[in-house]
Amino acid sequence: MKKNCNTILTVALTLILSLSVLTLLAIFLNQVVFVKNFFSFGNIDCRLDSFFSGLLGSFIAAGLTFVAINSNTDAIKTENQINFRNLFSEEKRWKIHTVLALISRLQKKCEREGKTEGIKVEELKTLLGEEYIKTGGEEKKIYFKEDLENLLKAHEIELWDYMGTLELAEEMIKKDVLDEKLFKTSYEYRLNYLKKSCTVMKQLNDSQTHWKDLISLLNRL
Repeated sequence: MKKNCNTILTVALTLILSLSVLTLLAIFLNQVVFVKNFFSFGNIDCRLDSFFSGLLGSFIAAGLTFVAINSNTDAIKTENQINFRNLFSEEKRWKIHTVLALISRLQKKCEREGKTEGIKVEELKTLLGEEYIKTGGEEKKIYFKEDLENLLKAHEIELWDYMGTLELAEEMIKKDVLDEKLFKTSYEYRLNYLKKSCTVMKQLNDSQTHWKDLISLLNRL
């Protein structure tokens, strides 16, 4: 509804500006009948001043309308950015994000130093909770990248929910109700975490049609 209103206002603004420009051209070319009649009686200088004052008022009103439209659009995008962030404050999404972040950390360390390292179970319990870890199978002292991938698989429903939430951004950006640049600034690292997970990438490759919006979002990077 808000987007439709913005579109209507934009069209109205364009018409106002177009009519103003055409009227000015008509004055100089002296080709519009009502302009000739306008100057045919009374104090010409006074009439001329009044006419141009009216045109100036139209331009000012059009300018203010343009500013109002842009301000309203920016406010909507900012509000949606805040609402989008709130979606990730839920515990189930925060924990999926944590596992993805750890996978990315181990992957980067392996690529940079050529070492295969893991996460101590005590650290995982602090971050995720003991019950969350148990769902991933038998408890281990050290959790390597493969173990964390298995943990994601054990929480597949929550992972899909997390991916689906990010996917919403693509549709919002397409509809111009979410600022792409601001979104990238805030969420690009989350998308990069997805790329580091074998579990996520396999899901995207196996179900490309289902995850087409998320794939499109990742391609924006």
